[in-house]
Amino acid sequence: MSAPDFAGFLLALSPMLHSEDPRAEILRHEMGATINRNRLTGLEEGINSFSTDQLCWLAMSNPAWSHGHPLVQALVLSAALDSRWDIVVEAERHRLIPDSWTWWGAAVGFPGSAPELLDFIQGQSEWRVRCGIAALATRGRPSLITPDLLLLFARQDLAKCYHQLLLHGLSGAPTQALANAALSHGANCPELFFVGDVDPLLADLVRLGKPENPDAALAPFREAIGDFTRAAAAELDLERGLFRSALQRLNGIRLLSLAYPRSVLVAVLAALESQEFAIVKKHLPHIADLPTRLKVQTRLAQAENDTAGELDALTELHALTPGDGSVFGQLITVLERLGQDEIARHLCFTNQERFLDEPVLMQIIRRHTGG
Repeated sequence: MSAPDFAGFLLALSPMLHSEDPRAEILRHEMGATINRNRLTGLEEGINSFSTDQLCWLAMSNPAWSHGHPLVQALVLSAALDSRWDIVVEAERHRLIPDSWTWWGAAVGFPGSAPELLDFIQGQSEWRVRCGIAALATRGRPSLITPDLLLLFARQDLAKCYHQLLLHGLSGAPTQALANAALSHGANCPELFFVGDVDPLLADLVRLGKPENPDAALAPFREAIGDFTRAAAAELDLERGLFRSALQRLNGIRLLSLAYPRSVLVAVLAALESQEFAIVKKHLPHIADLPTRLKVQTRLAQAENDTAGELDALTELHALTPGDGSVFGQLITVLERLGQDEIARHLCFTNQERFLDEPVLMQIIRRHTGG
């Protein structure tokens, strides 16, 4: 077996680092200050908190190190935890994985079930090994990330590992149970969420978990709730018919907010249902997606008995989405109501082949084509 190639690894590492990023400069200065403090005091405070990028820069500054150096091993593990698979691939290619890490090969491409993975992890005594196994085994199988697996890592000192596992679990086909378990873990240890952007994460958990009482579920994170979370809670209110509550949650979300596109749609739909048409008309122009805006415009015209407005919206919507049977059916119905049978007949002849597999629409079409 070939010897570890640390020099080759460093050569492959260099292009992966974004040295021009201003945030990178801050991290480099922070790393330098920590190292200087360590040299002066002899303490290791902060050394174990280096990010993957900081460990990369540190390794590149010390080409005389070997693959067995503790900080090189820390770099490989950190890269796995951060899903920096480009770094992990190079570490494997240059044979930097220590022979003593027998668990590494067993974790890569783990073939077992979620309970079997949990047993495998709990069979290891070192927490850094447990974190590494969890990251490697779930890399291509986010379904292995269950509430029980998350609970194992729901500790303040393992917040980084927990956060990465949670994000990876949510990127697959997450369950409602996983989201609600995460909300419960975060309530007991908020630091689990503060590793990254809290507001978008809370929004995803609310949207997926659908807590019975979203205000109670979010109470431990009151200071971290932002526009994304408010929009997600409003969406939940909309689903449950709590239209005025949804509007109240969205009050104050401004045009420049990143959550505004989703918020404005929820607000318009809630206003439609509560018949607050002035709010609908105020926000309707800000719905970015044209087909969605036209659908809302159609519903508004129907609610106000504005047949001409309904016809205009449906005509434009049918031109944009000719394959939408619901839109076509509504358009023909409006034309019939207005006595514009010739236009309806022309549209039915034009679209009859498109809707051959839709019996209800074909009945409408045959009524006009005589087929």
